[in-house]
Amino acid sequence: MNGPRNRKSFKKKFILSSVGIFIIAFVIPFIFFTIAQINTTIDDEMELKNQILVDRCHILNIQIRNNLEECENTFSIIRQFHPIQEFVGWRASNDTLDDEFALLSPSEQVEGSFYTEKLNSTSLYQDVLQYFLSISSERPSLEMLRVFWADGNLLVGIMEGDENLVDYKGDKSWFQDTLQMSDHEEIYISPISIARQTNTTAIRIAFPLVVGNETVGILVANMGMDYILAPIFDIPKYSYETPGIFSSFLDLNYENAEGIEIGEIYIAKSGQPDLEINETTAGAIEFKAEMFEDANSSSSEITHGPNSVMIDGIM
Repeated sequence: MNGPRNRKSFKKKFILSSVGIFIIAFVIPFIFFTIAQINTTIDDEMELKNQILVDRCHILNIQIRNNLEECENTFSIIRQFHPIQEFVGWRASNDTLDDEFALLSPSEQVEGSFYTEKLNSTSLYQDVLQYFLSISSERPSLEMLRVFWADGNLLVGIMEGDENLVDYKGDKSWFQDTLQMSDHEEIYISPISIARQTNTTAIRIAFPLVVGNETVGILVANMGMDYILAPIFDIPKYSYETPGIFSSFLDLNYENAEGIEIGEIYIAKSGQPDLEINETTAGAIEFKAEMFEDANSSSSEITHGPNSVMIDGIM
């Protein structure tokens, strides 16, 4: 898979990216060595602590990026699974279903259950469903794995380990964006947001499904945030800081599941988990983007004060 090129797609806004994600640490390690041990100036100590924090954030960035790439590669392979290709190809050639769908009223065409009701007893449907269920059992962080037809209706899928029978996504901007990808090998990756179906914080990974040279649907997976961001939540394992007070991580341009950008939001906040991905407080938190207005977003510039560090453009 052409990973680096794919990650430059039009909608690849993601954590730690140069366009929208900032890592802010509120608690800089207090002292790693006593003054007697290091015998240096306060300025030198601050510079050392900031550099340690920068190095630590760089490690986080690599680990998170590796987790994301692993998900991309896994679902790229899943997309090529023969029963999925066979099922999608069969649906694309089924004129009878097209004719029946065309007879539905406008409201019925967006109910999201037309195909599952028609097809869930077929062997092609069941082969894909059982494959999805087996993947889900092996990957607890996989919250949803589904195929949608180009009209927005669910074709087959699983949600939280069970068969999903009803959903419609034709009115979502991310769905339309994925359908319109000119490069059929492109990958859509969403920002972190709250998935409305499960009310959980997740990242959406979507691929166009192609028959001939026509995009006829999409394969979409929702991965729980805890898997992708595990390095952030595991930071006490390799931190000099006291567990529970290490730092806070923010997305300064949070975009919700409907594609609306609503401002700053905590991705992780030690000691105050109720503020993590809390859309009711988004856009109204204490630390604003203006704090770092002098940072160069096209470089790995570091901006810091006595109690905060921002790292921008590190991917």
